[in-house]
Amino acid sequence: MRIDLPQPDQFAALWATVTGSPLKDPVAGIASDHRELQPGDLFLALKGARVDGHQLLQPAKDRGAVAALVSEAVDPVDGLRLYRVASVEETLGNLARSWRQRFSIPVLGITGSNGKTTTKELVRACLSRSGHPHCTTGNFNTSLGVPLSLLTLTADHTHSVIEMGANQPGDIRYLASLVKPTLGLVTNVAPAHLEGFKNLETIVSEKESLLTADSLETAFINLSDEHCRTMQFRGRKVTFGFDTNADYAGRSDRSSARPRLQINGHTLNLPTAHPALEKNALAAASVARELGISWSDISAAVARFEPVRGRGEVLTFRGLTVINDTYNANVESTRTALEFLRSYPSRGRKIFVFGDMFEMGEAAEQSHAAVGQACLEAGPDAVFTVGNFSEIVARVTSARIPSFHFKSKETLQDKLRRFCRRDDVLLVKGSRGMAMETLIQGLEGN
Repeated sequence: MRIDLPQPDQFAALWATVTGSPLKDPVAGIASDHRELQPGDLFLALKGARVDGHQLLQPAKDRGAVAALVSEAVDPVDGLRLYRVASVEETLGNLARSWRQRFSIPVLGITGSNGKTTTKELVRACLSRSGHPHCTTGNFNTSLGVPLSLLTLTADHTHSVIEMGANQPGDIRYLASLVKPTLGLVTNVAPAHLEGFKNLETIVSEKESLLTADSLETAFINLSDEHCRTMQFRGRKVTFGFDTNADYAGRSDRSSARPRLQINGHTLNLPTAHPALEKNALAAASVARELGISWSDISAAVARFEPVRGRGEVLTFRGLTVINDTYNANVESTRTALEFLRSYPSRGRKIFVFGDMFEMGEAAEQSHAAVGQACLEAGPDAVFTVGNFSEIVARVTSARIPSFHFKSKETLQDKLRRFCRRDDVLLVKGSRGMAMETLIQGLEGN
């Protein structure tokens, strides 16, 4: 991860206040990966499970770093200033927290099991119609990415939209302590990252912790999610959902060829009919309206929105239609993607291509079996799976649907190339670690 620092001199002043040590050379950017460093950068020497940044100080200097933040004694590197602290992560967090407190603008914190990034980008698109929003870059939603994102905030920004992810209990509470959100949105709750959370109840509690942030003034509550609708918040609540009782009540409109979403009598034209995009657009519109964005601007932003790469992105090549939903996978997001595949208009066959879901812990077998059941309900014409646990999906579906399991993406790709015909629609999905997008790239290039 790397950021450009928009105001190096002001950052240097903040550094001196937070660390008690002057930053003798102003830095142009900050990077945690030495391979991403640019001349004039500060290198974060983080100790990871596989790589220790303290062993990469010379390569960091060779890439142009002028300073490094370290947490242990190391040999000096000529031309690289070393600043030793008790914890690199904690120091970065303290810098980001102090930087954030310089600004008095609406700050939206977004968390949830699915849809965080797309909702964030939709909110950004709406706010950009009349303002200059600051927003999390890419997948900078972790305990490292969030503070880096905050350090790019400037006085020119009218709003800030920060995405928050969690892999273990306490992550959201910590991130909220840095972000100081004035508005909070939980998109939904579903079984995900179960290795870190163990059960759904813990996930619900973790997401709800966003709403306990002392700085929060307004909470956006999803009435369509059984876990979100009961979340407690002492301040102002704004509800949204496909529920007539919601403040922002959504309704699917399939009366025309183009998918549309009705919200309180206002029509939004959607770029695709993916159910997840419909839900995300409803959430984003409720935020945008509360921040004073007109319905006409919201409508224009949603209609022009391009789905985030790997999240329901529709591709066409070689006579095929491919739904690229490869960014990540859990049971609920896969069920939603299968619903999209089922409803997708096509003259050809509908094919489900699925890779393992990671971080399921003890629920791995049960979760993959649940995907198999969802697949039976959606009724694709064929199922292709790859990995270890995904074989369970193929086993569940094989009695009613032609199903094929593979141990490698290479053999799966060869089979798909021979199997697919013109006008077929493929849904490709799997966890981030499976990198299922490489399968799509292979099909497109051969």
